[in-house]
Amino acid sequence: MDDSGRLIGFVQVLSDGIKHAYILRLLVHRDFQGKGIGTKIMENLMDLLEENNLSPVLLTKPSEEAFYSKFGLSISNKGFISMFKW
Repeated sequence: MDDSGRLIGFVQVLSDGIKHAYILRLLVHRDFQGKGIGTKIMENLMDLLEENNLSPVLLTKPSEEAFYSKFGLSISNKGFISMFKW
């Protein structure tokens, strides 16, 4: 939140509470992008997941791979596939 209490960024996570935490979306208001807010949100999230022994799972665009790799996330080649129905 900014100084006036306006929400400027958040992360949405869905977890089974046992093993995995699915990072659904990270959003930062366009007026506040590029100021490290998304990075701080992700740092806090990764700390929280580690404290609770939850493995993060993320589906993202190739253009966002560099951002998320800063937090230890990488492309999996362990036999997992993504399935969609459009």
